[in-house]
Amino acid sequence: MKKVERMGAVFLLGSVLIGCAAPQKGTVQEEGLLSAAGFKAIHADDTGKRRNLAVLPEHRLVTETKEGVVYYVYADPTVCRCIYFGDEETYREYRRLALDRRLTDQKAMKAKPDQRVGLDWGVWGEPDWWLG
Repeated sequence: MKKVERMGAVFLLGSVLIGCAAPQKGTVQEEGLLSAAGFKAIHADDTGKRRNLAVLPEHRLVTETKEGVVYYVYADPTVCRCIYFGDEETYREYRRLALDRRLTDQKAMKAKPDQRVGLDWGVWGEPDWWLG
């Protein structure tokens, strides 16, 4: 194999490996918006949280209702291995920031209606603890 061909093959292989290791498109930007809006990230640092994180839809903002209050939940098992939690106020701020940045992906700006995705509230603590 010629030197130029070898260098091309090495470059191609490196590009493929970097592409495989990169987080899903948009997740870092999405999480930056969530944090800037006031969402609280709680890391899945024990078995119960990791198990619960695994059953939630990845990288998608959904709603959960607890005791009649709507919460916004974003599960990230790949970048931070955490769940971002927010309430109506943080969600409104998130939407404002998303619109300011002119995001075109409508899925990123709209939480899905309460889907009962199976969030185990017991392992994450009470909302007044992590939102207060």
